[in-house]
Amino acid sequence: MEQPNNSSAPKKKPKTKSFHTFSYFTPWEIFVMFGNIVTFVVVRLYESFFTSRHDAMVWKVFQRRRPDPRDSGREYVKAIKYVLKTSDSTHMALRCRFFCNERFGEFLALLHLVLRALDTVEDDISKSVETRVADLSKFHLVLQDPVKNQLSCLYGMTDKERDLMTNMPTLHKVFSTLDVTTRQIIIKVTTSMATGMIKYLGNAQIDTFQDLEEYCFYVCGVLQRGFWEYGIAEGMEEGSVHPIGPRGPFDNPFATAMLVQEVHILSSFLEDTLMQPNPSLYLPKCLVQKYVLDQRDLLKEENLAKGVACINEYISHTLTHILPSFARLDEMRTVPAQMVYRCIILLDVAHLVIYYGNEAAFKYTLIPDLLEAIIIFEGCTGKKCFFKRLRYYCVKLLEKVGDGEDETGRVVIERINEIMAECDKQLKTL
Repeated sequence: MEQPNNSSAPKKKPKTKSFHTFSYFTPWEIFVMFGNIVTFVVVRLYESFFTSRHDAMVWKVFQRRRPDPRDSGREYVKAIKYVLKTSDSTHMALRCRFFCNERFGEFLALLHLVLRALDTVEDDISKSVETRVADLSKFHLVLQDPVKNQLSCLYGMTDKERDLMTNMPTLHKVFSTLDVTTRQIIIKVTTSMATGMIKYLGNAQIDTFQDLEEYCFYVCGVLQRGFWEYGIAEGMEEGSVHPIGPRGPFDNPFATAMLVQEVHILSSFLEDTLMQPNPSLYLPKCLVQKYVLDQRDLLKEENLAKGVACINEYISHTLTHILPSFARLDEMRTVPAQMVYRCIILLDVAHLVIYYGNEAAFKYTLIPDLLEAIIIFEGCTGKKCFFKRLRYYCVKLLEKVGDGEDETGRVVIERINEIMAECDKQLKTL
């Protein structure tokens, strides 16, 4: 979203500071935690390399797709190597049989690059808004046929971005080898996300929490829908995708996308607010203006208490997305998918606990430290571990809220108790 120009000098990226939620663990708790992690890793490695269960029950068996003999095999190999290399280092984990098969790794790497290219078009402020809107509108056509359909100019603010945009025909080479269903999913995600980008290039504002959720839908919700459709098509998930529009309602599994993006906005709040000359002001105006006139005013020393109260109220809203997110866990048929989904929820809840009532959020970008990451990973290894760890975070947040002397505190306590009740219900059955 573009914001009015600001004449202030550019500011440095804020420093990162690690936090954890625990005070101490007994030796027995540490032993059990690491025991769960080691057991999970050993079992998964055994299933991946010494049995057919991983392929037969977790992912479908797919032979590596061969390019058309009439085409150049070298060109395809070169194209797929470019996609995997340019998708940073994430492809190493994605393509590992411990998590997924080669087919899924290539799909995810390609989708990542396509959306990076789309984002490059949106963010290139050296081009006019009208030019970017026109090219975003036809981006899906460029992906399908970069010769017949071309962008109006070369986009990119850096050499890496320009290299990516120059290699659109390379992305098409890999895209054209995918099956029809997978290509349709990528096109659908790209078109929906471009629609959102066009809307916010037109200076659409986030005035209410519903506006915030609409923004989160375009940024993260359409991506989740794409993964969901792909998982169902590949037999990794059961059920069907909930039909839903940009305005929700999100009292369903799509709530996970709201949770992920709202936590991302929270964790990048300081950096986005300090960004010059166009700060990204994503907190709803209806919330911010209860405390200050402008989101940037929250960073002023004299408004520190108001800033903490504002962030706490934002967190109280984000908590509403946790319970509806549980529904998808029961529809996932694969261990890796369940593990990643649990990790996403636990990581986001850990961020909420770390940020609640924390004045350091206005000086640093806060992240969980290494030991916290180990706690989160242990919570991903099984359903029982997940709900135990989620309940642990609920307790920690209640400790920070205290007696709930203000209205926000009382709302947080009420919502945390609902989550804990569901955790207790699940644990009784496990």
